[in-house]
Amino acid sequence: MAKFPHDYVVTASAIVDGSVDTQADGKPPLAVAPPKTFGGPGDIWSPEELLLAALADCFILTFRAVASSSGLAWQHISCRATAVLDRDGSAILFTGFNLDCELKISDQARESDAESVLDRAKQGCFVSRALAVEPTVHMAITSA
Repeated sequence: MAKFPHDYVVTASAIVDGSVDTQADGKPPLAVAPPKTFGGPGDIWSPEELLLAALADCFILTFRAVASSSGLAWQHISCRATAVLDRDGSAILFTGFNLDCELKISDQARESDAESVLDRAKQGCFVSRALAVEPTVHMAITSA
């Protein structure tokens, strides 16, 4: 891992109509548009979906790192991220985030270890810590 601090840069540009062209060095461009609820096309990633993707992906990547350092044998993890966008007076803001995660481990006897790793991933996910509202995380653990 590189020494801290880490710097990240994304460039977004647009013309009067159409999607926003979002780019980061060395990666393919990403088209971004409003969701259908804001009059967008609905078939292009929206900022709201990208925020949820960042939350779910960061949680999974943090889990992966913590599981590796803890020696937890696992087979699969998936997280479904949801959010509520609402009005608060004249402001529109996210009022809630949820992560519904399913983890499949190799050994049922290590379920308590898996719970500990998931809790540490929840605490270590820096995307969730950057949000104004703390996500609620639900975890289901199964074994092979």
